[in-house]
Order: sequence, then C-alpha cells, then structure tokens
Amino acid sequence: MDKIILVGGGQASAWAAYTLRANGYEGRISVVSNVRKTPFI
Repeated sequence: MDKIILVGGGQASAWAAYTLRANGYEGRISVVSNVRKTPFI
C-alpha cells in the first residue's frame, strides 16, 4: 500500500495514524475533513 486516506480529523483518525506509524507504515497518510480548524492530529 502506498497511501492511506483517513476520513475525519478527530481522535479516531489520530489513533489510526499513530497506530500505522507505530507498526512501521512509512507511506503517505492523508486526512480528509470538512472542519476548517486544524485537525486533532
């Protein structure tokens, strides 16, 4: 897998990104959110 897209900028996406990196994923992680503020991540 070359990239992962996480939908939503909340805590679930933050944990998903953290877990991916903690388990050695080195590809691109993108976050898609409709919130205008900086995501939780």
